[in-house]
Amino acid sequence: MSGYLALFDMDQTLVNVNTAARLVRWRHRHGRNSAADVLRVAYWLAKYKFGLLDAPRIAERVINQFRNHREEELHDDCVEWYRTEGREYIVPEARRTLERHRSEGAILAVVTTATRYAVLPLAKDLRIPYVICTDLEVDVSGRFTGRIIEPLCYGTGKVTRATQWAESIGHSLAKAYFYTDSITDAPLLASVAYPVAVNPDPRLRRLAQTKGWRVENWRN
Repeated sequence: MSGYLALFDMDQTLVNVNTAARLVRWRHRHGRNSAADVLRVAYWLAKYKFGLLDAPRIAERVINQFRNHREEELHDDCVEWYRTEGREYIVPEARRTLERHRSEGAILAVVTTATRYAVLPLAKDLRIPYVICTDLEVDVSGRFTGRIIEPLCYGTGKVTRATQWAESIGHSLAKAYFYTDSITDAPLLASVAYPVAVNPDPRLRRLAQTKGWRVENWRN
């Protein structure tokens, strides 16, 4: 395939919210998550912001809660949440950047820790053909087993998954852009040719200044 790779994080990059928190609130309003679930996610996000979250352990806990739930149910919830609410959070500068890369013949992909159920509606709406994300194990009856298909798409796991995907389409990260807001994506930023810190958190801003990485502000 021709062109180069343009990779985009989802939360606080393509959209200006954390989609997991918004989805849990939406599911709470529809009777599918408890108030305790909403508070728990808010607590985890606060710890994440300050770099105190053990993401793999938390991911296991969250995914285990879906054990024996039908995959179709989560898929439908994510589609409906995006249709009624999620689309409004797309960042205009993200759209413009996507279109610029698309016009140059870039191969576009979202690289996110979120599951494909959360990211696919956004990717379809933005006409991003590839999604690199956290995959959940589903049994033959269409129910979640409560396990993640390793590696978790987080930290060095993002590098592994992005590298494998790039190789599968005849490319490498050596000619890739990557846009993200989070210090947790430092390993992937360090692996691409053109790292871009978008709306960076304080730690990523400091690292970008040290490394000489480009910094952009995509605020609405």
